[in-house]
Amino acid sequence: MKYVYLFLLLIITLPAMANNKVSGEDIVQKATQYSGIRYTPGGSNPKRGFDCSGFVSYVFRKLDISVPRSSASLFCKDKQVSDYKDLHLGDLVFFSGSRISNKIGHVGIVVSVNNETGEFSFIHAARQGVTVSSSTEDYYSKRLLYACRSPHKCNSDTPSASTRQQG
Repeated sequence: MKYVYLFLLLIITLPAMANNKVSGEDIVQKATQYSGIRYTPGGSNPKRGFDCSGFVSYVFRKLDISVPRSSASLFCKDKQVSDYKDLHLGDLVFFSGSRISNKIGHVGIVVSVNNETGEFSFIHAARQGVTVSSSTEDYYSKRLLYACRSPHKCNSDTPSASTRQQG
């Protein structure tokens, strides 16, 4: 019985320990493997296609990191990044959807950051497919709401999307 307990303990703790070893570079490398995959509403795999949250959750699952499926649920308020100059590779950025509002409707993964200006690039599933965009593009700069640390560094919390963060 003692060995069964130890075996179960090992099975439960190994994935959690592995998540701590995933770097931002690992996340970016995994995410960019899916560049060009088509956009599909509700899509959550490369064969069918991705929507934004399906893409992000798929990337993290491939790295053995369990995350929620919806854009809003991916937001981790306790690890929010207010100053975009402090973003790290693999962090998540959140935008309003097709209409400008304070409601999360889109998510991407940070792939590069200018730590002097706070400008960043992110990979996401957009209408043209999985692609890299810039925070300076007019469409995204008007819709940028929040940023938070990568889910593997996060204690899950639900968003209280009440104020828009300025970068």
